[in-house]
Amino acid sequence: MKVRELERLEFDRLRARVAELADTPMGRRIVEELLPTTDAGEAVRRLAETEEALACLPKVPSLSGATDVRPWVVRAEKGGVLSPEAFLALRAHLRAAERLRRALAEASRERPLSHLLAYAERLASLPAFVEEIEWVLDERGEVLDRASEELLEIRRRLRQLDARVREILQDYVRNPEFRQHLQESVIAFRAGRPVLPVKSGSAPVFGGRIVDVSQSGYTLFVEPESVVSLGDKRQALVAEEAREIERILRRLSRKAGAHARELLASHEALGTLDAIFARARYAAELRATRPTLRPRGRIALRGARHPFLPPAEAVVNDIVFPEGVRALLLTGPNTGGKTVTLKTVGIFAAMAQSGLFVPAREAELPVFDGIYADIGDEQSLEQNLSTFSAHMGHIVKILRRATGNSLVLLDEIGAGTDPAEGAALAQAILDALLARGAHVVATTHYGELKAYALSRPGIVNASVSFDLETLRPTYELRIGIPGESHALTIARRLGLDEEILAAAERYLRAGRELFGERIAELERARADHERAREEAEALRARYAAELEALRREREDFRREREWILAEARAQAEEYLRRARNEARAILRELRELRDELSRHASFAQGAREGEGSEPRAGELLRAAEAAYRRLALRGEVLPPEFSEGQTGEDGGSERVRAAEGGNGEGQPFRPGDRVFLPRYNLQAEVVWVTPRELVVRAGSLRIGVAPEEVVSVPAGGGEPSPVLGGKGRLPREGQGDEAGGNVLRADAAVPPELDLRGMTVQEALDALEHYLDRALLAGYSRVCVIHGLGTGALRRAVRDRLRELAYVRAFRAGGEGEGGEGATVVELGP
Repeated sequence: MKVRELERLEFDRLRARVAELADTPMGRRIVEELLPTTDAGEAVRRLAETEEALACLPKVPSLSGATDVRPWVVRAEKGGVLSPEAFLALRAHLRAAERLRRALAEASRERPLSHLLAYAERLASLPAFVEEIEWVLDERGEVLDRASEELLEIRRRLRQLDARVREILQDYVRNPEFRQHLQESVIAFRAGRPVLPVKSGSAPVFGGRIVDVSQSGYTLFVEPESVVSLGDKRQALVAEEAREIERILRRLSRKAGAHARELLASHEALGTLDAIFARARYAAELRATRPTLRPRGRIALRGARHPFLPPAEAVVNDIVFPEGVRALLLTGPNTGGKTVTLKTVGIFAAMAQSGLFVPAREAELPVFDGIYADIGDEQSLEQNLSTFSAHMGHIVKILRRATGNSLVLLDEIGAGTDPAEGAALAQAILDALLARGAHVVATTHYGELKAYALSRPGIVNASVSFDLETLRPTYELRIGIPGESHALTIARRLGLDEEILAAAERYLRAGRELFGERIAELERARADHERAREEAEALRARYAAELEALRREREDFRREREWILAEARAQAEEYLRRARNEARAILRELRELRDELSRHASFAQGAREGEGSEPRAGELLRAAEAAYRRLALRGEVLPPEFSEGQTGEDGGSERVRAAEGGNGEGQPFRPGDRVFLPRYNLQAEVVWVTPRELVVRAGSLRIGVAPEEVVSVPAGGGEPSPVLGGKGRLPREGQGDEAGGNVLRADAAVPPELDLRGMTVQEALDALEHYLDRALLAGYSRVCVIHGLGTGALRRAVRDRLRELAYVRAFRAGGEGEGGEGATVVELGP
């Protein structure tokens, strides 16, 4: 069947409604791709499936929990490791399959269900596999402690370690001596490690390691020295836990792969059964009946109504072709229901051959090898076709494909052109279709076609009645009686003046005489049009000459513009060349000044003992600054070694060499080197070196930093000067975040719930961690986080973060009165 032909009957709309009644994505997909079959045996089998499903519909459980598991099964079959979500989907599928199999087995005791049971036999039954999934995973997809002895032991040790770390950190929070150095009296988590939010200048008080820095730079998240080793042990246990979970999931994935063939067959069978039950639900919704299909039968629809019309409002009709009749010619006034009747025949045929019941008291239909419809306004502006041309082009295609087993539906056949020619063409088309033996339903207003149907064997008139008293259609079909347009009668009932009606009747009688006069008028109009066309052609030639002149002027302008642009470009390039040469000279001067500053710094002590050393250093710095300003005026960008802050009294050339990744001598940093950390305003000693990280010690505080974030300190140098000005400035001890930011104060009231709606994901996650830290400190064991429904992105991000927090014991979606899926209830505790 051609999809385009079915769309003219709105079969896609009907299919979409049936798909809505499916429970699973597989069933919906099958229904959305449903097309009528041309095989009589297949069509009868589909109807038998729908009949069996309709009989046991009340006993069939919902399959809404089942999802498309095919991608996961294929992945497992290839040796991939499935996620917990995939195993939950497999469990839901197997549970749904088991429920459906039992329901069908029970229903089959009351009546035969041979077609449905054939599909049910392909539903997988793997109770041991389901039991193992339930042993390993909880309802949220979390791997349970009992999944393995190793996992149980790892998590026991983790809980003990977390309790010890929390106890130590709580001692810091409660101790007044340390509390004054905290931004908040809470325990936070950064990078999976428990930390304290410390004021930027107070980090050395706690020692240990700086794990993170707040966006404002006023808060350092410090892991105190007393818990660093515990934190390292915890990270090792977390990694060990992840490896054990992967091992458990890999073992379970191998079992899923071993059952891949059964699962794939079950997936297909479950989707097919869901699609069949969707067809049955639609039959129940329409109060439809099973049609009888006969390969060479006739069209006989009794008590039929269009499926899109509400049952209470639709007028039922008997659309029955008399014996020996293959074509039905529908006539009658506009809005009388002719097109609805024509579409009803077409949609019933498509439904029956798709396995769908039809809304009729009784229905008998042939099995058609094609359903072809020419309905509606087919005018095409894109193809420059009139309504008549578009219709005729489509009818030509129909005549090429239609056979004796086809159903052809033609709405207003021959319309859109001269009535006499249109009527003659319509008769010839009907002759050709009847000669092939096709079933035809056509509508028309032409009186010539009514006479044709009275005299031609194989075709019969039919009409849709019209109530002349109320001037409303009754939509009742009458076979064997031609319809009338009733134009003059309707006009009289509506109150049109009798003189006008009498004139209309005279025009009707004299129509053919007036037709000749009209032809003559058209000939005169054609001559006038020809003269106008010649005048327009002369104007067109004149305008074409003027357009050519304009085109030449535009081309001259384009060439002149290109010459001007080329000249300007050459001048600009010369200016840039001179500017670059001058910039290179300035850079050479800066390099010479840098070398002299370096020599000056190397002999600083000896220079201080001599005379004139300090003035000479000042002169060098002033010269460097003047050269830098000249270079800046050229708009040039300095290379990294001359970037801002790399020269000056508190670093000099040593900072230049530190930016190059060394310790001032072109060598990598080594343990024992003294360095300065501008980010923290600290001087420290290198204790550990890796290609990507330095671990430095400042008092009892250990910090991990990238090599490019530190500055080498000359040997014998004293305490570094604070970094002044710029974005790198750190606040003095006791300074707060003047901008407010998202810093939570310890004395703020802690509500039992947090509303994240309206925030971005990152804002929400930051607010979530701050809130949970405070809630834990305040003694809450349960809080509610409101994130709303929306697209679900914020909900997933919040729950993913909750899984990472050690002090979150459990969480779940809100229940009744708690916000449902728009909120998450969080259990806090060890």
